[in-house]
Amino acid sequence: GPDYTLKIRELQRQLQKKPDEVRLLIQLGNTYFDDNRYPEAIEAYSRALALAPGNPDVLTDLGIMHRRNGDPEKAAECFRQAARLSPDHLQCRKNLGIVLFFDLKDPEGAIRALEDFIGIAGDSPEAQSARALIAQIRAGFSGE
Repeated sequence: GPDYTLKIRELQRQLQKKPDEVRLLIQLGNTYFDDNRYPEAIEAYSRALALAPGNPDVLTDLGIMHRRNGDPEKAAECFRQAARLSPDHLQCRKNLGIVLFFDLKDPEGAIRALEDFIGIAGDSPEAQSARALIAQIRAGFSGE
């Protein structure tokens, strides 16, 4: 895959001059995300959110990094916070459903999150895949 070392070094160099530049912190977080460097991405995104709270895209990416870093509870909280900030934000709702079902073993919560997602996504291909996942969840948990 691509080597992100030079891009990371350049962003770090720019951040030494402007440590509170939110745009640079988000770019650094995104680069760490792409390079599967979860703790570093979490730190960069957290710094960006501390300076400029309320970005649902950054919260969603932060949640994904928490999940990949083995902390699905923190991931779910990031996704919930993004959904509260931006009721039409699709990705956070889809990710919440996935984390609730696969990681936190909460099928009912997952179905609610996925139904919220479908309510916004309409008849898109993503909504169809969410409907299929709901059907799988219900099939696996029938009789409870």
